[in-house]
Amino acid sequence: GQRDVQLRALRYDQVAGPGASATALTTAPPATPAPTPLLAPGAPSGLKASGGNGVIDLFWSDPGDATVNGYQYQMRTSSTSSFGAWQSIPSSGASTVSYTISNLAAKQHYHIRLRAGNAAGWGPYQGTEAGTNVTHSLTGIAATPGDGSFALTWDAPLARYGITGYRYGYTRLADPDSWTGWLSLPGSARSHTVTGLVNGSEYEIWLKAVSAAGESNPGWVRMTPTATTTPSG
Repeated sequence: GQRDVQLRALRYDQVAGPGASATALTTAPPATPAPTPLLAPGAPSGLKASGGNGVIDLFWSDPGDATVNGYQYQMRTSSTSSFGAWQSIPSSGASTVSYTISNLAAKQHYHIRLRAGNAAGWGPYQGTEAGTNVTHSLTGIAATPGDGSFALTWDAPLARYGITGYRYGYTRLADPDSWTGWLSLPGSARSHTVTGLVNGSEYEIWLKAVSAAGESNPGWVRMTPTATTTPSG
């Protein structure tokens, strides 16, 4: 009778609340998004190598990837076509950005590959090369073109390299007789500007470090001076 209808309405309001619908009680909660699968790290960036007396120092950029739990490298000399087995860098992890490979043959040119790994596996490699002369080679050599000029820059070497000076030279590729010969710079130099060049003509610039032990393997870059243009109007 009327009492039974009132009782059923009271029980519904107590459970669902005033104004609730029957469908609201059966609606499923929102689905939890599926977790993003872990991927292997990308190839190391900014990889550089400075070779010295039986050693090669590797440097690379911090990937900002907390999942990285190790690095490996492999290498070969210029006289061999196959790379050796991957070698793990001891105690390497997410914060590792350098490593010294030691006990190498002197006066050899090495090709090196570096890769990072995490729980998903090993990522792609990045390559670089360096020679094991007695004096460490330079890294970060760059030439910025100007109007009939270029600004030569390079990374500051580590203090333990004992660099006392630099030697550079350049040639205009269109003129084989334009080689300047080796010119000297002091050990305190971190850049050098050359003027009097031909705009629109490509140049090759060579740079090497000097220490008490001798000269390093040279590094080289190419650039083309460009005339400065002034907007009309």
